[in-house]
Amino acid sequence: MSRQRELMEQEITRLQELRDSLSEDWAKARWFALGFPVAIVLGFALGPLWFWLTTLGTAAFLGTSAYLIRVRRNEYDSEIATMRRDLSRVD
Repeated sequence: MSRQRELMEQEITRLQELRDSLSEDWAKARWFALGFPVAIVLGFALGPLWFWLTTLGTAAFLGTSAYLIRVRRNEYDSEIATMRRDLSRVD
């Protein structure tokens, strides 16, 4: 096996591990959804402004997290596909 082929296979493995780790990142980010019940409590305790600030902040954080994780997953999938295509061209 050529050295270049071995390096490419290692890179594919590394990219797959990084892609799989994004599921763990999303599992961690989902805990911030607890901000919604907290917003209700804050709304009753401190008023509607705190409710809306907490709700919008939580929604913005979760939306941004989901977007960034999805974009990164697509990048990893694209890089893996490119590496596999290049790997098929290497002797």
